[in-house]
Amino acid sequence: MESFIDHRDAGPLVLSHIYLLLGCAIPMWISPVPFASFFAPFSGIVTIGIGDTMASIVGIYLGRIKWPQTSKTVEGTLAGILSCVVFSFILSAWCPAHLALTGWQLVMYFFALALAGLMEAHTQQIDNLTVPLYLFSSVLML
Repeated sequence: MESFIDHRDAGPLVLSHIYLLLGCAIPMWISPVPFASFFAPFSGIVTIGIGDTMASIVGIYLGRIKWPQTSKTVEGTLAGILSCVVFSFILSAWCPAHLALTGWQLVMYFFALALAGLMEAHTQQIDNLTVPLYLFSSVLML
């Protein structure tokens, strides 16, 4: 487990894994019912479960170009964003018609996904918490 620990887990308790679980769960917990948007509750799963995972895999094995002042790669970030977009297309197949995004809203949602990917690459905060909450709030404003 030491290979997954960074400077934010310097104490006796490893919190990164707890933050990962919370980042996936909090958007589900705080989503208004009935849903204002079909995609809002899935913000944690999309950004952390799909995007962050794909970004890590591609960044480790194929990443060559590093973002300035970070250990993350451009290739990993692009793969994370692209995987979120593809997963969102797949997720939209199960979206009820009355909660579907219109054309312009869909473009704005993909723009929010891209910004979430860039935020994940550049933030010094706990990205497993901040990125899902950013996407959640962005989706609720669509």
